[in-house]
Amino acid sequence: MSLSAKVAIALALSVAVVGGASLALALTEHSRSRREEFRATTVEALQLLALAVAPSVPDPRFHHRAQAVLDNIANYPERFPDLVALEVVDSSGTVVADIDPRRYNLRWSNAQTRRDLARLDPTTKELDHGQLLVVVPVRLASPLGVLRARVSERRLEQVLAKQRIELAALVGGTGLVLGLALYVVLQRMVGRRIGRLGVTASSLRRGRMDVRAPIEGRDEITEVSEAFNRMAESLQAYTSDLERAVADRTAALSEANRRLAQLATTDPLTGLANRRAFDERASRDLELARRRDRAFAVVVLDVDRFKSINDRFGHPAGDVVLKEISTALAEGARGTDIIARVGGEEFAVAMPDTPAHEAAHAAERMRDTIERTVRAGASPSLHVVTASFGVAAYPDHGETLSDLVAAADRALYTAKQSGRNVVVTAGTGSP
Repeated sequence: MSLSAKVAIALALSVAVVGGASLALALTEHSRSRREEFRATTVEALQLLALAVAPSVPDPRFHHRAQAVLDNIANYPERFPDLVALEVVDSSGTVVADIDPRRYNLRWSNAQTRRDLARLDPTTKELDHGQLLVVVPVRLASPLGVLRARVSERRLEQVLAKQRIELAALVGGTGLVLGLALYVVLQRMVGRRIGRLGVTASSLRRGRMDVRAPIEGRDEITEVSEAFNRMAESLQAYTSDLERAVADRTAALSEANRRLAQLATTDPLTGLANRRAFDERASRDLELARRRDRAFAVVVLDVDRFKSINDRFGHPAGDVVLKEISTALAEGARGTDIIARVGGEEFAVAMPDTPAHEAAHAAERMRDTIERTVRAGASPSLHVVTASFGVAAYPDHGETLSDLVAAADRALYTAKQSGRNVVVTAGTGSP
């Protein structure tokens, strides 16, 4: 939760507590006032009713008139919804009229009647279940009897409860609106600025060294933002120097690693793969061919009478011959083929997806290219260079790379024995 929200909630709760206490006092006073008003109105209405029935109370001949007045009240309960019981008692304690006709002529105790007749003013008494007993004297020139009524205050309590709920909702809504207003104000004045500073700090943590906190106004938050920006500038300068140094060291290390890798996998004279690189790459291609049930061929070739070339024309001339043979092999091979110098004057070519007869045709093209293009020495002692080839293919001549190389070497030996400058496929025994 943001700081603005916390402060706004705290202030809103404070206002709600004060408002709630004030509301409680106001509701208490309001309830008391409404009850007094209700009771006063009830007493006033009963006094008028007592005055209306007073002439009928002393003479039994006119008791029916008093009963007619109470019957009229009983017949319209919606006009007197709070009235529970109502009766007129004469000075002897006899009920002379009642909204319940069954109570007619019932007698009250003389002591209770005397106490009620002795009172000059109406009295009220709270009963159980939210009811109120109201006793009003019936008199003209002298006391004639009393009017007794039981009135329910339940409807009044329901109205008061509803008003309490409405007022509580009003106070709660006011507190909510006030809290939202405080939140908006605090968010604009404090929270938004602190949030921007937090976003800037997060961007700096993720490596964006160029971000800076916005400067707004002149207060404590501005001072923090300025200090943050100074720190960010120092960190950016330090990071730039460190990155530059790391980049230089990384470049030097990468170049050294590249040279080491090249020395480890490349023949320095011809630029072809060396024996180690050939074994690694060809083994991977052979394994792939085995999983996919594809063909795979190995061609091994050896320069014919290479020692005599070195002896006759010198080792530099022999190196030139090896380079030219490398070029001829590269021209006759595919991009997926692996060409390597695996010995002094011995080369090998791995051919993925190539059966034995296609490998033999490719080897024949390479042999022809070497015979036509590679020469040792210079005119008039120009010497034609040739090479002998041995071919072996998976799975006919072996399951592993060492088996295929051995089979190709045997075919190469057969080519040498057959007069050189020929291509021999393993298992055929002849060119």
